[in-house]
Amino acid sequence: HDGPCRPCPSKTKKKCRCGRSEKKVPCKDIANGEEILCDVMCGKKRVCGRHRCSQRCCADADHECMLICGKKLRCGYHKCDELCHPGHCGQCWQTGFDELRCHCGAEVILPPIACGTRPPSCRRVCSR
Repeated sequence: HDGPCRPCPSKTKKKCRCGRSEKKVPCKDIANGEEILCDVMCGKKRVCGRHRCSQRCCADADHECMLICGKKLRCGYHKCDELCHPGHCGQCWQTGFDELRCHCGAEVILPPIACGTRPPSCRRVCSR
C-alpha cells in the first residue's frame, strides 16, 4: 500500500512498571514508549523509618525520604532541617552573639556561643 501504516488496532497484555499487575493496552501505546501504570499504592517504609511511600505503581528500590525531618534538636529551640533520616539528629548549628553570663553576672562566656550552651557555673555567693 501507499503511505504510512495505520496504528495497530490490537491490544496486548503488558506488565506495569512495578510488576504487580498486567493490563491489556493498545499496541500503539507500547510503540510510543508510554509506561504502563497500575493503581496499586506502594506503602513500603522509606529509609527514614517514619514515612511510607505513597507513589502509585512504584518501582523504587531504595525508597529515600525527600521530606524535611523537622524533629526538635537537642538544644530544645530549633528543628532539624535535614532530609528525613533514621536515628538522632545532629547538633544545632545556630550561634548566638550575645554574652552568656552566670546568674549573678560574675562569670561570662564571650560570643560566638553555640545554641544550647548553658550559662557558666559560678562559685561566688550570689548577691541576688
